[in-house]
Amino acid sequence: MEKSREIERLLKLEKAHAKSLKSLEKDRKRLSAESVRMKKSIENEKVKASRNEDEMIEEIVALEEEINKNIVLQQEQQEEINTLTEEMTRLDKGGSRKDGRQKIRGSDAIGKRFKVLYKNISVNDRAVSGYIDIAEDLKIKGEEIIHQLNENPDLVSIKRKVFGKRSKHTILEVIFGYKGRLYFNKGKDGRIEVLAIGTKNSQTRDLEFLDNLTL
Repeated sequence: MEKSREIERLLKLEKAHAKSLKSLEKDRKRLSAESVRMKKSIENEKVKASRNEDEMIEEIVALEEEINKNIVLQQEQQEEINTLTEEMTRLDKGGSRKDGRQKIRGSDAIGKRFKVLYKNISVNDRAVSGYIDIAEDLKIKGEEIIHQLNENPDLVSIKRKVFGKRSKHTILEVIFGYKGRLYFNKGKDGRIEVLAIGTKNSQTRDLEFLDNLTL
């Protein structure tokens, strides 16, 4: 019960950090847009009064300083999220990956966390199970890909397309941390589903799973 409460507390804390990160990203975009607008104003309106122009330049410099501060805060928030992720993973595993019941509990906790943090995509049970099995350094890299798929999927670098025998949909493969592999597809509604996560060593099993997957 105590460990369960701790995981729940960390989930709430991580959710708060994720919300703060999104807010900072929104502020950064607003500040960037304002900075661009003012630069264009100087160019287009050809401000003649040097005093007014100097004031606008000072304001642009101030905006850019705010943007830089915002970026630093975003990085700090992301580091906090990564730290919380590692801590929850440690609690989930309980020091015994071989314990099947422990792995199920860990899968439930990770799956729940993914649903809370990444509302724009789906991560299926196979992917969650594969995520738990990979090394800690790969977990961080893998979750960075999941985060990108949730926020900016167009920025994700695709390694290749995989075609399953039973599926009419194209499955895409992403490589992370050199050894890591992530597979996802887009449904008819455009929603992304992460289908499998693994490594180069589990690739044969993962591809066999995808080959027989009905989407």
